[in-house]
Amino acid sequence: MLKNTYGGAENIFVLSNAPFIDAPASIEAKAKLEKIAFLGNITAAKGIFEFLDVAEMLQQEGVEVKALVAGPFQNPQVEARFFQRLSELSVVEYVGSKYKLDSEKL
Repeated sequence: MLKNTYGGAENIFVLSNAPFIDAPASIEAKAKLEKIAFLGNITAAKGIFEFLDVAEMLQQEGVEVKALVAGPFQNPQVEARFFQRLSELSVVEYVGSKYKLDSEKL
């Protein structure tokens, strides 16, 4: 898709931002984080499963947080894996593809 869109692109590498973020050693259980969100095309390469890992870690640590995921899936395998994980996480909500900002939902 990228090659089709930008014709001259020959060597394409997908790189998630996740490796560039240092994880904290621990999270204080008394902390309250209102919302975290993953917005964009939902792919493994873009870090959706790392995002779900963070939401799970926050849930296990007792941090009150609502995690939202918005965007289209790029392939059925990622979609199936995502919904399997979603069924295990009470703090994560998938709100579908969003093309207009709905500040009430996000």
